[in-house]
Amino acid sequence: MEKEEGLDIIFFDLLKYEKIEEANALRTKNPAYNPNIKGSKLVGKNLSGINLSGANLIDSDLWGANVSKANLTGALCEGAIFNSGNLSGTNLTSANLRGAQLKRVNFSGAIFSNTVIEGANLFGAFFLPVEIEEEYITAFKKSLVH
Repeated sequence: MEKEEGLDIIFFDLLKYEKIEEANALRTKNPAYNPNIKGSKLVGKNLSGINLSGANLIDSDLWGANVSKANLTGALCEGAIFNSGNLSGTNLTSANLRGAQLKRVNFSGAIFSNTVIEGANLFGAFFLPVEIEEEYITAFKKSLVH
């Protein structure tokens, strides 16, 4: 547990200073490690290509952040703020975006498979082209009316 907390501090600092290659290398060296950066403030950061698979981003603020071409597979993003951000080309397979703020987010080329989006605010989000499994179309339509 202590080792994971130390890794969380290091990982967050790497994100804060936009050192994506180093952050991804940390994940590669510690394959069982899932970052817990719950509630973190990464407003406007360039995190393009970051591996956030399995990460805890609950209630984090990534307003205007560039999270394009990232891996958010299985990430916990409940209540996170991504407004005006760029998630183009991002893999959101099995990510939990319940209640997330996703207003005016660019999702072009993003992958949605088993992605939880109930209660998310998708007002003004851009989606084309995007990979969405047919069964999620109804959930997306419901989220777009917020």
